[in-house]
Amino acid sequence: MAVNGDTVLLYVDISATPTLLGSQRGLNIEESADAIDISDKDDEETKLLAGRISGRIRLTHLFVAADTAYLELQAALRAQTLVTVYRYEGGSQIEQISGVVTNISGDFPDNGAAEVTVEIATSGAWS
Repeated sequence: MAVNGDTVLLYVDISATPTLLGSQRGLNIEESADAIDISDKDDEETKLLAGRISGRIRLTHLFVAADTAYLELQAALRAQTLVTVYRYEGGSQIEQISGVVTNISGDFPDNGAAEVTVEIATSGAWS
């Protein structure tokens, strides 16, 4: 059954408590695997093995300066520490993963909603 995207939300671990990152507008979760070329000179076709799996999370939300989860992500970026994030669907925790906040960027247009985009490179596997 299809899922409405507005039911999928990202929470951030704050003192062992999943805390909703407020005013979410968009969430992109990406996973990919490297391809390792093991072909040799005698092969006519490419031979591959699956390599490391990596992931990225990109989240867009309305800028709320006092949002606790946003401040935690900002602090983690500046301190270069891991964060734990949780994926919720329909109000239930589905999975969690640790990661490194790699980018926080803001868009503050004249006469428009201020938005912040947070990017996280995942570390390890979803569990």
